[in-house]
Amino acid sequence: MVKLFVNDLGFIHNVLIPFFDSLNWLSKKEWDYLDWKIIRSFLVEGKHFTEEGKNLIFLINKRMNTRRLSTHLSFIYPDNFESRIQNLIKVPSNYETHEDGRIFIKSNNIYLRGRGRVELALFNDKGLFIRSFDSIKSSASFFEVSEKTIYRRINKELYFLFKNEKFLLKRIKREK
Repeated sequence: MVKLFVNDLGFIHNVLIPFFDSLNWLSKKEWDYLDWKIIRSFLVEGKHFTEEGKNLIFLINKRMNTRRLSTHLSFIYPDNFESRIQNLIKVPSNYETHEDGRIFIKSNNIYLRGRGRVELALFNDKGLFIRSFDSIKSSASFFEVSEKTIYRRINKELYFLFKNEKFLLKRIKREK
């Protein structure tokens, strides 16, 4: 048995999915893969925050892996199950990305915390641009601090010391 753990969405989207799509499947695992892609699309678009999304993910999980075998008939699916999946796929994303990089969950009327693409700019104490970061995680790794510390530095907009120099981190506003 092989287990693969990947949490880099870019790698999953640009490498893993094209690789798996190119395979000629010779087993029922293709159906599990296709179900995984459906669930992944629901997660990427925030549809798992809706009641219908939660219900469908639960039902899809019920039919994956060994539960897909004909000898495992302990769960009956609703007649409209496949059409419900297709209908939710057609619904626009449940996420709305604001120009400051924050992600708004439309169905819950709240902002998503700790996720999303937040681009940052680093300035020195004279206000000169030094470099940019494509995520909170990459800046935390660069400064060898926690992501929580980076969030605090951004939100307070205060200069901080790093290697005996003062710096300021700011969100990069995106063009619409």
